[in-house]
Amino acid sequence: MVGLCPFHGEKSPSFHVHPDQGFFKCFGCGVGGDVLTFVQKQENIGFTTRCACWAAYGVELEDEDPRARACAVRKKRSTRQRRRARVLSPHAARPREGAAKEYCENRGITTRRSSVRARLRTAEWDALVDELRRNDVAAEIAVKAG
Repeated sequence: MVGLCPFHGEKSPSFHVHPDQGFFKCFGCGVGGDVLTFVQKQENIGFTTRCACWAAYGVELEDEDPRARACAVRKKRSTRQRRRARVLSPHAARPREGAAKEYCENRGITTRRSSVRARLRTAEWDALVDELRRNDVAAEIAVKAG
């Protein structure tokens, strides 16, 4: 279905609703989402208020599983640590000896180009450790982050 967008003034329709797929998108202002997002934007309410409204209509809401939340936090933290390490190590790596070389060969990383795609980097160990310490990153988190 196509019509005028309720979120901005327009003369020609650019608001698309896909009920079979459960989403809407305006190609004029870029707003899009599911029915819950539509109600939130239409009523100009926040996420928490939106959830309370749905609960009032009898929609059962479950509290977030604390274990899933903790896992998501750890994953986000690991991603941040890998990004910090990448900043410190801008050069693509292709180890030439030892266990690291064997690891790369087993993964099919045999050229500089494949090491760039695999996001392998070289880093001065001391510089990396110092940077992680400056950013209050515990050693065990850095190890888990890879």
